[in-house]
Amino acid sequence: MSVTIATIPSPALAGRACKLSLTASTGNFVKVWCTDAPRDSKLRLALEASGASRVSVIAGVDSGSEVDFTADKGGAYVFLLEEFEKGATDYGGGYEGDPNAAPEEELLSAASTTVHFASALTCRLGVPPDTAELLVYVHDDDIIPTTDQTHGVQSPFIRNPATPKAKVAADSAVVRAAAAAVTGVATTRLGSVQSELDNFITQFNGHLVESGVHSADDTDNAVSLAFLGATNPEGQKKALTALRYALDHHMRNDNPGATPPGTGTAVYHASGGLESDLANLLLNISPSNDQATIFSSLADAARAYTAHTASTAHDVADTGNPLSVNSLLLTLHIKFNEQLAAYAPTTPPNEHAAKATLVNGGGFKEA
Repeated sequence: MSVTIATIPSPALAGRACKLSLTASTGNFVKVWCTDAPRDSKLRLALEASGASRVSVIAGVDSGSEVDFTADKGGAYVFLLEEFEKGATDYGGGYEGDPNAAPEEELLSAASTTVHFASALTCRLGVPPDTAELLVYVHDDDIIPTTDQTHGVQSPFIRNPATPKAKVAADSAVVRAAAAAVTGVATTRLGSVQSELDNFITQFNGHLVESGVHSADDTDNAVSLAFLGATNPEGQKKALTALRYALDHHMRNDNPGATPPGTGTAVYHASGGLESDLANLLLNISPSNDQATIFSSLADAARAYTAHTASTAHDVADTGNPLSVNSLLLTLHIKFNEQLAAYAPTTPPNEHAAKATLVNGGGFKEA
């Protein structure tokens, strides 16, 4: 004997109406109580205000009913499901309105179950002022896809582009595909910032002295291996700051030990007379202790480095030190920044190629 509860749609989203489908295995009547709920939700506040161990959610419905419900906060709700047989005995009472004439309820089972309602999360993409917002919904361990038809909202979705340039990037087919790919187990999609940084430092240091790539090995800008293994925001900030500093100097043929230092003070890149790789420089987003900014800054450094290794500033392209990007969320950030950095970005579907070119290359805005 038990009660099965399901949400329609499944999963259901916080802040949006759904239905609770309730089916008793043996009985014909169901009651639903809440014994725990996310912080600041109406049900949690009701529990705290009453001091009771449970508050009523559904006072009683027939088995097989679908009841309207809206979870105002996302997260895990613990419901106590009670199964009854209603009318199990003959009606009693000797006169009209006699309380004993009410059909009796026999409790058959009571069990708790947890129901998750998906929460909306956002993060910033891009480099100020050319930013947009990624919207995702999370349910238990996963980033889930949602649709307008089923849930009333499309996600993952890139919204609120702050500039025309950010709008071109947000609408790019390659960026949309990268956004759609972030659904799945959240820890896998996020990956490890430490692992990405460690791989980056190792590959960058290898690039500096890759045989046959440079006109002269860069022995001036190697990143100290002491920056490997950064597991917290402060350590990651310091490691990323050192990496970005070295990458910027290397790309600009800048020997920081020269007197004075500056672009062109070294000859790492001198293929055909080209003295620096200015085409692929960083978009000037510096890391902070804020994890979101660290992530964005790492993504832009990865974009710049990957483009640099293929640059004609080298005698030959460096194919021996590629980054191994395992985070699909980091990949999305990289793809977005690639469009921002492009003089002529990928033309979004249903858009004019000339518009994308003039917005990125000429600073045009929509009239």
